[in-house]
Amino acid sequence: MLQRFRANTAAVGGATVIALFIAVAIVGPVLAPHDPLAQDLFSNYESSSWAHPLGTDHLGRDNLSRMIYGARVSLTISVTSVVLGLLIGMAIGLVAAYSRGIVDAFLMRVVDMLLAFPDILLAIAIIAVLGEGIINTIIAVVVYSVPQFARIVRGAALAVIETDFVSAGRALGASHPRLVLRHIVPNCLSPIVVHATIMLGTAILIASGLSFLGLGVQPPDPEWGAMLSKGRELLRSTPIAAVAPGVAITAVVLSFSIVGDGLRDALDPKLEREVR
Repeated sequence: MLQRFRANTAAVGGATVIALFIAVAIVGPVLAPHDPLAQDLFSNYESSSWAHPLGTDHLGRDNLSRMIYGARVSLTISVTSVVLGLLIGMAIGLVAAYSRGIVDAFLMRVVDMLLAFPDILLAIAIIAVLGEGIINTIIAVVVYSVPQFARIVRGAALAVIETDFVSAGRALGASHPRLVLRHIVPNCLSPIVVHATIMLGTAILIASGLSFLGLGVQPPDPEWGAMLSKGRELLRSTPIAAVAPGVAITAVVLSFSIVGDGLRDALDPKLEREVR
């Protein structure tokens, strides 16, 4: 698997970009040249300079420092929401696939209802009910990701449940938890890992979209979507203020998507796709 993944140049490049952003998020306080919350109204709307490579915002805060700290906020929201959505969605999908009948039908109709909503509209509706902030942004992304994982896990689990080794385990008297955790879940990991990787990028996109609309992470916390929203007002005078967070969002989301595609090829040796 590792050899197939390493042979995919695009996937390796995407993983390198993701690793770089993660490193920036971890060592942010060391790399940031200024305090991201420090205001200097006499230096607001400055263009690029040695002191402020990405200029300053409307309150005189250093855009580069806010970009670095924003990586930590965006990646925290993404990883936390996807992990929670994965755990909840996996539980729902496994229960639906293993139980069948009325339980399966009920759970899948609820999942279908959630999938019927466009992602950003569902997130906005949740924020409208719960309020703004980082925690509620995570909840909104979790609610969006749960039905995605539930559908994928259910489909993968249904295929595994019909295999001979699961039937043999059931005939030998294996308990339901043992069948699920020991035999079904390990054989469903491939599509789950691929989708989770792609969802990490989607979560950043949704969180940034909410912050861009003023519904997600609230000031003074730095976040790429909020910085992009403020930076668009300076497109004529200081375009770097909008270009920098936009490029960061695009690079991370695209990298997660490319890595997910590479993992799909690496985890499924039956694919005859030529990796370049």
